[in-house]
Amino acid sequence: MELSYDKFEQRIKLKENSDKLLKPQITEQTERENRKLTKIIHNYELERRVAEYERKSLRKKIKKASNVDLESNLSKLDNEIEEIDNTINLFEKKREEVHGILLKRILMDIKCQSADDWVNFKPSNEIDKYSNSIIEHTLKELLKKIQECDCCERHMKNRPTLEDFENGNDGEYPKCITTRKIKIKCDCSCRHSSRFICRRLYELKQQNIVFNI
Repeated sequence: MELSYDKFEQRIKLKENSDKLLKPQITEQTERENRKLTKIIHNYELERRVAEYERKSLRKKIKKASNVDLESNLSKLDNEIEEIDNTINLFEKKREEVHGILLKRILMDIKCQSADDWVNFKPSNEIDKYSNSIIEHTLKELLKKIQECDCCERHMKNRPTLEDFENGNDGEYPKCITTRKIKIKCDCSCRHSSRFICRRLYELKQQNIVFNI
């Protein structure tokens, strides 16, 4: 049974490139992949139900009167259903991979949002050692986690790490002038959050030096 699903079917057949092609850069792309997979699986399940109904009907006819042609058709239906099951399993596996990407993306977005909240949090007493130590520890942990993001090559460049901060990086980078020819496809805020975490950590570090905390 051959079903045509345009470019997406080609992706599945090209196994050597499947991981790369199925790995989207932004959540919107991943959601489209997920919807596409769900639709494909649904169509195959409908095909399976039709084949099962035909198989059941043939078995009833064979039970009443044995027929070589009917038995041959039944064997073909059995093979067809087995093939459909294998195909459904393949697409289910691909959908699980996409679900994993979606979950990873969601968790990274939550970490970035949490980082922004902590960066903007200002205790009433700016020189309070206890408050500053909590903010510093939390931001360092978030910075380490955000470094696990591999959303796109562009956002992985000039994204400060905890090691960069400890080596004196203050989170400031030259402004990048983006021309109209460059189409920005990734909306992940990992680099943005990392830079602001680094700036806040640097600010706390300078504050601690001034007040000898």
